[in-house]
Amino acid sequence: MLQFKPHGISLPLVTFGPIAGLEVGTEAQFPGGGMGIVTAVGSKTTVQYLGTPLNISRQTKVRFTNRVLSFNYDRHGIIGRTLDPLGRPLDGRPDVVGETLPVYGGILNPTRRTLAEGLIQTGFPALDAKEPIPQGIKILWMKRPEESLDYAVARTLVRARYRRRREDPLKPLTVIFCALGLTRDSILYFESIRPRIGRTVFVLHGAADPAISALIAPQTACQIGERLAMEGEEVLLVIHDMRIFYNALAEVRGIQGAPPGKDNSPVDFYSQAARIYERAFIKESGSLTEIVVMSVPNLDHSEIGVNLTKYSTEGHIPWSNGSLDFLAALSRLKGEAFHASRADHKALQRAITAAYSRALEVREQESLGLKITAAVDLAYLRFADLFEQSVLKTEEYLEVDAALDRCWYALGEVPPENLDIDAAIKGEFHHYRPPAAGGSA
Repeated sequence: MLQFKPHGISLPLVTFGPIAGLEVGTEAQFPGGGMGIVTAVGSKTTVQYLGTPLNISRQTKVRFTNRVLSFNYDRHGIIGRTLDPLGRPLDGRPDVVGETLPVYGGILNPTRRTLAEGLIQTGFPALDAKEPIPQGIKILWMKRPEESLDYAVARTLVRARYRRRREDPLKPLTVIFCALGLTRDSILYFESIRPRIGRTVFVLHGAADPAISALIAPQTACQIGERLAMEGEEVLLVIHDMRIFYNALAEVRGIQGAPPGKDNSPVDFYSQAARIYERAFIKESGSLTEIVVMSVPNLDHSEIGVNLTKYSTEGHIPWSNGSLDFLAALSRLKGEAFHASRADHKALQRAITAAYSRALEVREQESLGLKITAAVDLAYLRFADLFEQSVLKTEEYLEVDAALDRCWYALGEVPPENLDIDAAIKGEFHHYRPPAAGGSA
């Protein structure tokens, strides 16, 4: 085991002279249990320090093991565990006993992935009805930095279900929750709802943790999720908040003196983030679906971080004040989800989108002081009120089919001739009235 003293310290980066035989991605061990990862070798060796800065000087002796940064994994032993960004236990229990997985491991060859299929139920009826999410994709949830999305994320963790085919029942998913930069209160909140989720793995990076370790946490979570999916589990990975990853990467590249890219962003932001986003996949048995939550200043879609993330993902779901922006939500591969949903879902999705858009136009006219008297306009206003009450803003637990029924219930206010829906589907569902509401989860 080699020991060397630093030549330069500009935390989180520590530089050394040339070290023969050393490889990128291997461990560096600091006194007091601090860890680092070798990020560059050659005429100069660079280590990215991952701990809290404590008494590091040019006299500090650092050990280089030439062992790939890794953590312990076992398919059954990892379930129910709470881990730090390096995959070490945070729950006071012993280490997981099993094989070792590299934090920066190889990514599944894209040629082994298949087209997304199946259906993920998010627990938000309006989202499930309008922009259903198929399995095996990655999708972006956008929020303003000053607003919390903890409740919406928690609701999805608890209520998420999947089915591969239309005739299948909804089944629970294995949920991996990767927290990035969350406050202690937020982490305690997610821990409190954990018993209601089922099979979980938590990878936690808190606001008080070194920002640099936010670059590691998503890699660890992805490695666990991909491995579980390859072993046949249907996995949902939620990363919250990806902005912390982006900020940490910008910090490191700034210290390195790397030339900035567009809008002063790191030039390799896209490639670094792609190592996380491109892990989503589905196969005959097993899948990994990703929901990536990102804070976006003013919900500006042109901001470089969200722009590149939107380019990498298969849809974006904006939220404002914790509420879904219904008309702006987009799931690009929702057509694949329709195959695993009820036969009327596709037609219904188009109908509620058009009807709600028309209703908001009528509301705007009304807000400008225009008196709404046309029977059809009044019908759209009634639809909007009923749709918001029973679908868009409801706190009830509604499975996908029940959410579709509620949408038909609201559409019953709109004259049939105003709905561009196949006559057979319209005749079967248009005047649907659901049973008494109730139930929660």
